[in-house]
Amino acid sequence: MKKNKVKETVKLSLFVGLSTLLMSTPALAGSKGNLATGTTALVNSLSTWATGVVPTVGALAVAFEAIRKNLSGGNEAVIASANKHMKAIIMTTVIATVASGVIAWITSFYN
Repeated sequence: MKKNKVKETVKLSLFVGLSTLLMSTPALAGSKGNLATGTTALVNSLSTWATGVVPTVGALAVAFEAIRKNLSGGNEAVIASANKHMKAIIMTTVIATVASGVIAWITSFYN
């Protein structure tokens, strides 16, 4: 049940974030004001930053779980937990990196 709640929260967060971006940018893009160009620049900067930071943090988290797995001393519960966490970290990292790329791609149309 907890896993479903996390999935729903992630889906809702992505939907709200993308909806806000897609609904506000076209409304502001026609005005050519500082708000539109500043918002686009901010989103582009955050996308660039996230593209570098997210995979790095994901790799460090997977490395931590691998070390924890190796130091478990053969404890099956710890090994299973580490494997589960590594899979979740990899999936989350891929989703976050792809989402960052998609947002950068979408905002490139407003330049």
